[in-house]
Amino acid sequence: MGGAYEWVNPGGNVASTQQNPCIVNASPAHNGVYTVYVTNANGCRSLPAYVTIQVNPLPAVDATSNSPLCEGQTLVLSTPMVQGATYSWTGPSAMDPFYSTQRIPTRSNIQLQHSGTHEVIVTDANGCTATDTVQVQVNPQPSAPSILSNAIPNGICAGQTLCFYSSGNYITPSGQSFAGPFCIPNAQLSDAGTFTSTITINGCSSPPASESITIKPSPDVQAIAFDTLINSGDTTVLKATGANSNYQWSAINPATAGLPPNQAIPQIQVSPAVTTTYMVVGTNTNQCSDTAYVTV
Repeated sequence: MGGAYEWVNPGGNVASTQQNPCIVNASPAHNGVYTVYVTNANGCRSLPAYVTIQVNPLPAVDATSNSPLCEGQTLVLSTPMVQGATYSWTGPSAMDPFYSTQRIPTRSNIQLQHSGTHEVIVTDANGCTATDTVQVQVNPQPSAPSILSNAIPNGICAGQTLCFYSSGNYITPSGQSFAGPFCIPNAQLSDAGTFTSTITINGCSSPPASESITIKPSPDVQAIAFDTLINSGDTTVLKATGANSNYQWSAINPATAGLPPNQAIPQIQVSPAVTTTYMVVGTNTNQCSDTAYVTV
């Protein structure tokens, strides 16, 4: 039909002079009664015709997740609730596809290949759909660390320094926590046991590594002189105890100490020319030693 067209919107303004106008990016703001007039070639204007436009709002959608995650954890996705709506979630892995119709779906034992874009489509009761996406990052679980220590594999003697040379989060047998590397000075028998270590990268913890640490008893060597005050050249007896039978005597100044030929016995006779400090090292069956001093 020929003629000129005039469309008037609900606000009373001329919205279009086309016969079949379109509203681009329509929204509920465009709702209402539209009026159209047609003027023919003779200049005669028609009576108005009316059409009611109803634009439904899009459903609310906001895709979220608990990312970043570590391998093996559970992914939780979410979008706001819309009354009467349906939900459709899809994931990025073609080899291991993900699909859910839950509003808050979960995916257990998440793996590296599940990283990427997860999309949700929300369809409300009016058939209107809205889409949103969320990026999911899955970080790898580190491998269990190696534990390096001066007590591996043979242990150390009580009183020595126990050291761990590798990085990690350590738990001692008594439950104390240390960041490696670290040392325990003057380690005692009570410090022995199983030490565990983990490492954390990008918030992901490794499986624990463990090592059993041995602390061997050390001897408590004592040294005495039968006489600590003698004349130059006189003889006195030195005696060591505390380390079974493995001893080694020496002196600060051997030239004037008057040491006997056999110094690897617990009891020796000495004839010092001057005041002399003697040292004895006693070693037990664990190959742990202690040192004692005596001055004559």
